[in-house]
This record gives sequence, C-alpha cells and structure tokens, in this order.
Amino acid sequence: MLFRSVFASHGVGAGRSVTQGVTDMELGAKYVLVDGATHRLGLAVEPVLSLPTGIDALTSGAYDPTVKLAWSLPVAAGFSASGNANLARVGDELGRYTETMLTAAAGHDLPGGFSGFWEVYGSLASGRPGAAAWNVDTGVTHLLAKAVQVDVEVGRGLTGTATDWFVGAGIGIRAPRVFR
Repeated sequence: MLFRSVFASHGVGAGRSVTQGVTDMELGAKYVLVDGATHRLGLAVEPVLSLPTGIDALTSGAYDPTVKLAWSLPVAAGFSASGNANLARVGDELGRYTETMLTAAAGHDLPGGFSGFWEVYGSLASGRPGAAAWNVDTGVTHLLAKAVQVDVEVGRGLTGTATDWFVGAGIGIRAPRVFR
C-alpha cells in the first residue's frame, strides 16, 4: 500500500499554478521472478491498482490497473541500479487510455539507515496528443520498521507537459507474504 502527498508547481508568472495534496492510494503485490539476493540481477512483476482517493487535482477519478516489470542490479561501491517498465490503463474525463512508463534509477545506502536515490522517468499516454512527460528527481528513503518505509523527493519536469517542480513524501506499508 502506498500513500503520497505532493506539492507541485506548473508554469511561470501570472500563469503559474500550485497544487498541493494527497494523490491516489495504490494497492499492489510483488512476485519475484529472479531473486536479486541469490543472483546479481533481480526481476519482479508487480500488479498495482490505483484507487481514486486523491484530491481532485491529483486523481484520475478512476480505478487504474497497472502492471510493472521491475529490475535491480548492484553496481559497485555500494551503488545500485534499478528501473521499471510499466503499462497502465488510466481513466480521465475523456475516457480510458493506455499509458506506458519507463524509469531508471541509481541508489546508494547512507548513514543512519537512510538510502539516497536519483531517478529519471518518462511516460507516454496513447491517444493523448502532447502527453509525453519526462522528469528527474532525487530523494531519500528510510525503513521505519520491517514493513514500513517513508520517502521524500524533489524533482523537475524536463518536458513542457511535465510538472515544472515538485516535492513529495510518501509512506509504503508492506503486508506479510502470501506465497513463499
């Protein structure tokens, strides 16, 4: 389960708008295809369902299914690389459309149980002209308990359709394993 709160800025000058609030909650599961602890490369598939629980400006207003293919790889000197290839069916005021997203990230453990990350990601919404958006962000995560992780991030949009600047914070809660 994932909860996220966002502060985002769009545009400049008199046309600038700011959005602040909670995004849609996500429920998901992870099925490990290749265990990264046993093999160098880790692979997993993650079905996710986004629930329309966010504020009006940060919700699709629909139940949006997504499937993610996630990978991770230790690199060197405590650094790791990871990413996702996602396929989603998203709803909006015009109806349903298919969105694809790619992410690539680098991470590193920090003192005090924190981890830092740097990420680039982009999405393309089929049937929505001009909807390609690319972003970069960086942040830290911290495991509060065995099954609870918090994170904060700050990022910047790289394309005209992306959010100019954003700051976010979230909490992820892991449920017990169902299958072993």
